[in-house]
Amino acid sequence: MQGVDPATVVGRYIEECWNRGRLDLIDELVAEDFVDHLPYDDGLPDGRAGVIATIRLLRMAFANLHIQIEDMIAEDDRVVVRYLLRGTHDGPFLGQPPTLGQVMINGMVIYRVEDHQIVDQWSMIDAVDLLQQVGAADRLTALRS
Repeated sequence: MQGVDPATVVGRYIEECWNRGRLDLIDELVAEDFVDHLPYDDGLPDGRAGVIATIRLLRMAFANLHIQIEDMIAEDDRVVVRYLLRGTHDGPFLGQPPTLGQVMINGMVIYRVEDHQIVDQWSMIDAVDLLQQVGAADRLTALRS
């Protein structure tokens, strides 16, 4: 794996794990003690198990889930990705029944890569827009409090 730069690791993670559902590659691309620096408690386990649970959750809720990388900037061990997530809401999500509508969400993630594995991520997503698109606008009050 010598010579593999952080941007390549992140690009492969997004394309293979998220877009193609290749969860068998998580052990290779994500550190065992991976930390997702979320501003809220998502109730999912830490480490690789949390990554796998998140990908499964979103891929079950949104058929044809695809993350399109709009911009990728890499410097040293950090990779910043601005993306557009798309999918059809055809499975339950956040307690909401499927709307069968197309979901499109913009987001950004800062990844930190060490020894060819993602060790940390800090992400921002338009949660309000996502909740509105899946018919869960009533949850906006809970987000604001």
